[in-house]
This record gives sequence, C-alpha cells and structure tokens, in this order.
Amino acid sequence: MVAFRFLGLVRSDGAVTGELSELVAAKEAGRKPVLATILVRSYSALQPLAEQTASFQMLQNSMREHGGVQGGTLDKAIRFYLEASLFTGLKQSPLWEKARKTSGSGQRRQRTRRDANPASPTPTSPSGGSTKTVKLRSGGSVTLSITVDAISMSTGDRDWVFGLVDTLNAYEQQDELPLET
Repeated sequence: MVAFRFLGLVRSDGAVTGELSELVAAKEAGRKPVLATILVRSYSALQPLAEQTASFQMLQNSMREHGGVQGGTLDKAIRFYLEASLFTGLKQSPLWEKARKTSGSGQRRQRTRRDANPASPTPTSPSGGSTKTVKLRSGGSVTLSITVDAISMSTGDRDWVFGLVDTLNAYEQQDELPLET
C-alpha cells in the first residue's frame, strides 16, 4: 500500500484514485501514457538525472533522498522505476542499462537462503488432515479436504470452515428427498 500511496494511486484513507482506475481499465497501449504520467510526477527528481549521463550511484542517492527508501527496498524501487520507465519509453541514462540488466540477478536471494538459520524450522501444514466426501442425490459427489492447524486459525476462518463441515454433514444426514425439477 505504501508504494500505491507514493505513486498517488491510493489516498491515505485507502480510497482508490481515478488514476489507478484508469490504469487498470486501459489496454496495454493505453497504460503506457498513464503510467508515464505517474512516473514523471512521482519520480520528478529522477527525470533530470535521466536527461544527463547520470551514474547508477547518482540514481541510488536520488532515490534514497527523494523516495525515502533504503536497503532491499531501495533495490526493488530502482528495479521498478527502471522497468516501468523502459515500458513507458521514458528516457534513462545510458549508465543505468547495465544496472537494470543485473539487478535482481538472484545472487542476493541465494545468499539470503544460505544465511538462514537451519535450526529454526519453517512452519508447515499439519500432516494428515481430514477429507469428507458426500454423494449428491442427483449424481456426483462433493469432497472437502482440510489440512489446517485449527489452533492458529482466526475465529472467522474457523467459523467458515466448520460451517462448511456442518453443511456437508447436514446434507448427508437428510432423508432422501425427491429430485427437484
């Protein structure tokens, strides 16, 4: 949501702006000018850099200063800006092309995985689970398969899931009724 607010696509109260609606409704060719307008407005500090032969370091510094991002978010914000400006045909410094091609190469993701603490297990779905199949009177069947940790479920999810189970059980227990035509 922060990115949508930064781009002016969502207001601070969460309401969608007309620009987002226009962007979503437009076909690909129509999206380019709408997105270009959004980029020029939102990244106005980067436009002068794009007109000159600004270095990638200058792009990073400007994004930090004017976009208020750093670290991994900075990398993602720059990658988004470069890809979006390429899509829309906005001018880029020729020195940014190499950075655009090498950003997101996967090297950082691999290093992050290696650095992960192997002693802390990742949560998994409980093994087993329950399955309920109910034969329909008009032919066919409905199968409900549940593999969930009921203890960590929210109240709303728990009510909804158990409501499904209760509905299947009630249907199965009904006396055979004639088919409706």
